[in-house]
Amino acid sequence: MTNSAEVTGSFTTPTGGTDTVTDTSGTAIDNDDPTVVDLPSAAAIAVVKTADISQMTTPTQVGDVIIYRFAVTNTGNVTLTGVTLSDPLPGLTLTGGPIAALAPGVTDTTTFTGTYAVTQADIGAEQVVNQATVSGNPPTGPPASAVSGTSLTNTNPTVVPLTYTPDVSATKTASTDRVIIGDSLTYTLTFTSNSLGTLRNVTVIDVLPVGLVYTPGTATLGGVAMDPQIAGRTQRWTGQTIGPKQTLTVKLGVRVTGASPWGKLENRTWLEGSSGARFSNIATATIVREPEAVFDCADIIGKVFDDRNRNGYQDAPDGTGDGATEPGLPAVRVVTTRGYVITTDDFGRFHVPCAELPRQMGSNFTLKLDPRSLPTGYRLTTENPRKIRVTPGKMAKVNFGVSLARVVRIDLSAPAFTAEGQPTAALQQGVAGLVAQLQAEPSVLRLDYRLSGESDAVARKRLDRVEALVRSAWQDQGTRLRVERTLQRAGDAP
Repeated sequence: MTNSAEVTGSFTTPTGGTDTVTDTSGTAIDNDDPTVVDLPSAAAIAVVKTADISQMTTPTQVGDVIIYRFAVTNTGNVTLTGVTLSDPLPGLTLTGGPIAALAPGVTDTTTFTGTYAVTQADIGAEQVVNQATVSGNPPTGPPASAVSGTSLTNTNPTVVPLTYTPDVSATKTASTDRVIIGDSLTYTLTFTSNSLGTLRNVTVIDVLPVGLVYTPGTATLGGVAMDPQIAGRTQRWTGQTIGPKQTLTVKLGVRVTGASPWGKLENRTWLEGSSGARFSNIATATIVREPEAVFDCADIIGKVFDDRNRNGYQDAPDGTGDGATEPGLPAVRVVTTRGYVITTDDFGRFHVPCAELPRQMGSNFTLKLDPRSLPTGYRLTTENPRKIRVTPGKMAKVNFGVSLARVVRIDLSAPAFTAEGQPTAALQQGVAGLVAQLQAEPSVLRLDYRLSGESDAVARKRLDRVEALVRSAWQDQGTRLRVERTLQRAGDAP
């Protein structure tokens, strides 16, 4: 670059007038040579190579297409002309170019495109690696060239990994959460691909619960009607394709048949690849099949009654008094094995809800009376808990007998036993006399053992021997004797 400057100044002449003086710049005080600055040209170029894998399959298959895109930037200070691009990757088809002129700082992203089909060798290497070379001509001097990078600041090769892991999120919902026999409902399945490549030849699998069957003609896949392949309770939709970040939606209608058990019914679905590998999580949807009063329930009724003759059965009314020889007791609690509490009504009656029955036909059912809810002084005259066999569709009855009984208590301690733990002769004689007294009036025998340093196990063994002694003497009486046992420590109230 060449440049000169000029300076002008005013002055007063000797005669008193005014005049001007002018001078042109120079390289020294004694010349007017122009100033020359050399500005060297700097031709430079760069290219960023990226891979578009949206058309590839997950997992990768031979023939999958990689699309390469090239961003060519003039990083120098002179315009480049005749910009060309070359790529040594065998099998790559390169289109576009040359770029006629590329001004400094300008980036071209549309001229050059490359396509490449994956080979078996690439799959064996688990990646495709390569670089492109770009070249452009400056106004003067040799061409500017560069190899591609992953950004303008590096020359790293472009690497396309071929080991993508399928990543699909599956969900499943039901149109209702409670059904009965004969109902219809719709399941909605969604499969969202989080994979980098396209999923091809995948299979949607849906497994229905026992007793639910597919309704022909109701299934849609991506909004298009398509019945599944059915094998037992399993539905399959094969040969499906899901693009990156896309969602496949499946809807199907099902019917609830009499073969379905009541309670919770879980439906499962997932996505599989062509090899049978599972590509998604297992999504579930749970509905509740309500029990049918006629088909699934056994009517269980019962009563807690005052067993006045202590025979374990509620005797028929004798026609006198209040009309009931052995009336029911109100506000007594009976409990199921699941912890549900049922309280008797004013007449001692109770009813077990259908949902509390066992699910299998011909199952055992257990009820227990809570002795703490009995009126003061009452004891059970029937077994507790009670276990019965129930069958859906049939009625069963469970009664509990209780009576206001005389309680006869025997206080025992260590001196009543020999060193070997056997009842002493005096204790045996007393038991024989006691049995005779118990025959006079039905009673409850209560054995209280007071601990005085011995272990609980020793005390229980001694109580076992006394109870055996009592029952041996009672066995010919023809009635049932109820025996209660307690252990008392020092300081306990009797």
